[in-house]
Amino acid sequence: MTRLLVLTAPLLLLGCDNECSFQERCDGTTLEVCGDGPDQVVGRKVNTTDCTAEAVDGTCVEIDDQSATCASEPVTECDLEQTDSVCEGDVLVGCTGVYYTTPVSYPTGFVVRVDCAAEGATCVEADGLASCEAAEE
Repeated sequence: MTRLLVLTAPLLLLGCDNECSFQERCDGTTLEVCGDGPDQVVGRKVNTTDCTAEAVDGTCVEIDDQSATCASEPVTECDLEQTDSVCEGDVLVGCTGVYYTTPVSYPTGFVVRVDCAAEGATCVEADGLASCEAAEE
């Protein structure tokens, strides 16, 4: 029995092949998310998102020791449940983030601005909602 444990332990460690041991974090203006493994435990890979490409004046914000998100500078908190997206010209302004419970009990987010025109779209407000919509040809 002892021989079996000694032989299988190294195989289990080799099989994990995880590139990361964190959930979400910032590396400058890049958001790094550890995931995309077959079961989120084994074979996890690092996914990166360039926050400067995701938002006008984009930056990465670490919310706590487990969560991070892309936001726009200046970094401004918003309430995900209370903040509606609006258009400022062709810039969509909204609230993005992750739901978490520590250190606050409400879903905190951060203001993010997206240039719809840079995506070949127009910012449109309808029925209390704002979004980037592609121009009809």
